[in-house]
Amino acid sequence: MYAKCGCIDCSYEVYKNLAGKKDVVTWRAIISAFSIHGDAEKCIQLFDDMIGSGIMPNKVIFVAILSACSHAGLVELGFHFFDQMVHKFNISPSIEHYGCMVDLLGRAGRLAEAEDFISRMTLKPNSVIWGALLSGCILHKDMRRGALAVNELISLGPLSADRYKQVIKFFAAMGMEENVNQI
Repeated sequence: MYAKCGCIDCSYEVYKNLAGKKDVVTWRAIISAFSIHGDAEKCIQLFDDMIGSGIMPNKVIFVAILSACSHAGLVELGFHFFDQMVHKFNISPSIEHYGCMVDLLGRAGRLAEAEDFISRMTLKPNSVIWGALLSGCILHKDMRRGALAVNELISLGPLSADRYKQVIKFFAAMGMEENVNQI
């Protein structure tokens, strides 16, 4: 509650003062709180503390860690955690994990890698995946990959207003005013 209200310090104080042994839900809450507030370093420290205390991470904790890595631009560390999730902790990636990884690569401008990553996913890419790629394409002005993401987004939800908002943002970023007006 404190973290969602913007008071990460209060959230951390409550966490530190909890009586008894902390469980996976407690760890998830505090790691997610720091992830939401963009403190990747604290997320990673807490993750290491959690492992050291004998608590094994779950899927939600990995979403928080991967998201923190994405927002902090920690590409190699993000891949490290993704690899650990799959190979060390035997957690199958969900669409949210894949979305974090595509976002991580997109923000870093590694759009060719993001496109390759999407092609190797074990799950069928959805609007979260294509939206993450499109955001990276907008940020780094990649028209070719952006057009691919636009086509995929529209085919997934031709009547979705949210998808068209993303498409308009792409066309505007590429200076394609006629396309913006058409949509």
